[in-house]
Amino acid sequence: MFVFLGRRILLTLPALFGVALVVFALMRAIPGDVVTQLVGAEQEVTAEQLAELRRIFGLDLPIHVQFGQWLSAALQGDLGSSCGPAARSPPTWRCASPPRSSSRS
Repeated sequence: MFVFLGRRILLTLPALFGVALVVFALMRAIPGDVVTQLVGAEQEVTAEQLAELRRIFGLDLPIHVQFGQWLSAALQGDLGSSCGPAARSPPTWRCASPPRSSSRS
């Protein structure tokens, strides 16, 4: 019975990895990225500022590195920062907490 349970638990690991991969791929398939959503269309932002924000959020990293960081954070219970419209000024956006600092310099 313990062998059966152990085998079933081990078989769920690839399935969970596959689900995580599909969720990450669906998040990346959405048009735009976090930076364009945070900045919005009304605000004037330079290309350098957008590039810096993408670097801060880690969006300039290769896709497999982004997936590894996302999966590592998700396994630790960190599902990201909650971002939403600021209460007093609807066109601007703010994050409830700053993005995780990356180990990259």
